[in-house]
Amino acid sequence: MSFNQDQQIDADEALRMLELSLNRADNIDVVMSIESKGNQIEGESPRAFSDGKKRMAVLGYFAAVRADAAPGGTKSKLTLNAMLIVRRCDAATASIANLIKSQASDVSVLLSCFKASGDSSPGQESTLEIALEEARLSNYALVTGGSVGVPCEILAFAYRRMVIASAPQLKDGRRGAVRGAELG
Repeated sequence: MSFNQDQQIDADEALRMLELSLNRADNIDVVMSIESKGNQIEGESPRAFSDGKKRMAVLGYFAAVRADAAPGGTKSKLTLNAMLIVRRCDAATASIANLIKSQASDVSVLLSCFKASGDSSPGQESTLEIALEEARLSNYALVTGGSVGVPCEILAFAYRRMVIASAPQLKDGRRGAVRGAELG
């Protein structure tokens, strides 16, 4: 099985995403924030945040950006493939499904990854953030199967810009210097 990059989620890709999301062998916590028309969709992640808003736990994600250019050619435009996100269904599921019904194109998505080793204090800073701007939920799948065995949803967000911020975690647990990239 492989991803065919057609921006659609077929059954094989859905099961493959479930398998990828369950093979996490480290202590990285991943949460997501989705905002549309100034309203944040609140999830059920137990991690506390300084703004008091609840985030959504994420099991895994897949994003790809490519530059299609012939060797020796000029710089080509980047192609931003839809970001696929796998999460267990929870209270936010219906609100997320409404995004595909409304076809909202002003969606902002923020994935935050933590290396907290169990520290879930509100002041903990993420070591990797992936922000999608001018996004739209372009594909939505509800699925069970694989070894997860519980209802999950797979979200495919098309977007105009991806902003990545990464930082090391220092020995004392604080976040180090942040590096950034803007794609799109």
